[in-house]
Amino acid sequence: MYLDPSGHSYGLALMLASVNPVLLVMEVVAITILTTVAVKAIVSEVNNSQNTFGEYEVYKLVDPSTQEVVYVGRTKNPTARKNWHSITRIGLEYQTVDKGLTKDQARGLEQYYIISNDTLKPKIDNRRYNQIKGISSRNPRLIEYLIETIKYLGDRAENWVLDQFGR
Repeated sequence: MYLDPSGHSYGLALMLASVNPVLLVMEVVAITILTTVAVKAIVSEVNNSQNTFGEYEVYKLVDPSTQEVVYVGRTKNPTARKNWHSITRIGLEYQTVDKGLTKDQARGLEQYYIISNDTLKPKIDNRRYNQIKGISSRNPRLIEYLIETIKYLGDRAENWVLDQFGR
C-alpha cells in the first residue's frame, strides 16, 4: 500500500500504476475527473445555497394602540414587505427586530419570535396574526435552523454581557 505525503492510501491501483504507465495515466485521469466533479458539486452547493449571508431581516408588526406584537415575519426586501403589510394588515406598525441575517438565522429567529410573542393563531378569523409557523415541525432542516438560532442568540447574549463589563 502506498501513502501520499498527507498519509492517504492509494492502495493497489497506485502500485499497479507504478508498474504499468497506462494504468498511471488512467488513474491520473480518474482522479482529475473525480476532483472536478467534487469541486463542481461544492461550488454548486455554495451557489445554490439559500443561506445568503447578511441579506435577511426579521420584523414584527405591532398594534400601536396596545403595543401587542401580532405578527412576526422575515424578508429580504423590507420596503416591499412594509408596503404589502400596509395594505394587508392596516394600522399595524412595522418594526425591524434583527437584520443582516443569513436565511437560516432568519428562519429560526422568525420561529423563535412567533413563539415568544405568541402570534401563531390560525383559528382566529382575524388575519392580523401569524397563520402558520415560521418552520414546519416536519421540515427536514428544522434542527439546522434551531442550531443557527441558538448560536445567534448565544452570541448576542455573550456580547451583551461583555458590554456590561466594559468589554
